[in-house]
Amino acid sequence: MRAYEETITWLTFRAGLRHAPPAFWLLLGDLSAGLRHLNGIPLAAAEARSVERDLVVHGVHARLALDGLLLPIETVRQRVPARVESTSAGAGRHEVEAYLGSLQPSAKSPAPSPGTDELKRLHRSVSEGSSEEERPGQWRVLPTGGKPWEGVPHEVAGLFTEELCDWLASAELAAPAVDEEQAYVLIRMLLAELYLAWIRPFESAHFRVSGAFGAVILRHAGMSATAVHLLSIALHRHAREFQRQVQQASEGNADPLPFIAFALRGMTDVLHETHARIRDLQMRGQWRAQLLELFQEGNDEPTRRQRQVLLDLATADGPVPLNRLSSLSPTLAKLYAGVSEKTLRRDVDALLSAVVLQREPEGLRVDLSNILAFKG
Repeated sequence: MRAYEETITWLTFRAGLRHAPPAFWLLLGDLSAGLRHLNGIPLAAAEARSVERDLVVHGVHARLALDGLLLPIETVRQRVPARVESTSAGAGRHEVEAYLGSLQPSAKSPAPSPGTDELKRLHRSVSEGSSEEERPGQWRVLPTGGKPWEGVPHEVAGLFTEELCDWLASAELAAPAVDEEQAYVLIRMLLAELYLAWIRPFESAHFRVSGAFGAVILRHAGMSATAVHLLSIALHRHAREFQRQVQQASEGNADPLPFIAFALRGMTDVLHETHARIRDLQMRGQWRAQLLELFQEGNDEPTRRQRQVLLDLATADGPVPLNRLSSLSPTLAKLYAGVSEKTLRRDVDALLSAVVLQREPEGLRVDLSNILAFKG
């Protein structure tokens, strides 16, 4: 590879972490802390599975789209099982199931070392049953466009990939302290993403292999694939900027830090959105518990109607007009069958007076603010 080292001078296996500015470490710390917090958030089992499944669905959808496979999100959702640790067995989109399978530990090694053998296995895995199958598990033999960010010459793709894997396992990228291990795992995952985009070791399925390899890096350190899905969503959401960052990072001395910072910002945005959704679910769950406690003493008809109004409004996507309130759910329709519109208005006025309901220009919605602590 020495002959190519003289011409491919931009591709160096150095990260320059010692020269990273404080803002870089703040970004990394924010993401790392957010991931730890996500793992410990209490949530109802069904809601937790729903949030996790949605993250996997959008992560898988993003990787396929980055590889040019533009499937509808619902097609991907149908192929992702309710319990994401297992893959579905029925007929469906082979690409979805193959990529899902590549994210799981291999039968022989539950936490394989992230090396070239594992990369080849992952390429065979994501290519399984695919109509685009090309030389699964073998290094690229075709030239690329010739630009630096479009892949190294095919003759040395395997050699550069071996050097990448050796570098990822080197002391340079090892965490200097135990409590920094998660942060450095994220750095290694992002460096692998960038360098695989530069090297392009395989003929096809490039971004799926990169995602699956990132999951191996995380799993080898005892982490789940959550960070890979965050990265996948962020890269797909900012695909043009992603390509620009890969290209720009190859200019000059191939400084990977701007790309890592770009990826950290995108991942953190997706993580914050996930946290916001979980917080909303927690608020609604706490509110429902408080509501049932407030109404537990009464079981007369007005109490049952008003309680159901609040429960159903809490699950609505937005404010509900008064004339649609009684038909918001089959239970409400049954409770208000045979009573006058004045009864509905009296129930609503009673809930407004109790400050558990709010009237807005678009309609009525529940008021969740009374369960919030530290409002100042």
